[in-house]
Amino acid sequence: FSREQLLLAVYKALASKGLQRDNKRLQAALVGKGYRTLLGDSAAIQGVHNLIKKISGSCAPVLILGESGTGKELVARLLHEQSCCGKGPFIPINCAA
Repeated sequence: FSREQLLLAVYKALASKGLQRDNKRLQAALVGKGYRTLLGDSAAIQGVHNLIKKISGSCAPVLILGESGTGKELVARLLHEQSCCGKGPFIPINCAA
C-alpha cells in the first residue's frame, strides 16, 4: 500500500466508527423522547393517541387486546413511557394461549 492509500483507509475507518457512534447516540435519544410512535393521522389513530394520554395519568395496570400485528406492544411502550412508571423497565408479556 502507498502512504496515501493507508491514510485514506485509516481516515475512512475513523469516519465510519464516528458515524456508527453518532447513530447509536441519536437512536437512543429518539427512543428516550418517545419517538417510537403510531403512524397516521386518521380519526382512529388520533383516538388511540388521546386514549394513551388519558390512561397514562393512571398507575393502574392496563390490558391491551387485539389481533396479531396491530401494534399492541407499541401502544404498551408508548403508554409506559408517558406514565408515572416510564423511568422503570418496560417488560412486555405475551399472553397468547
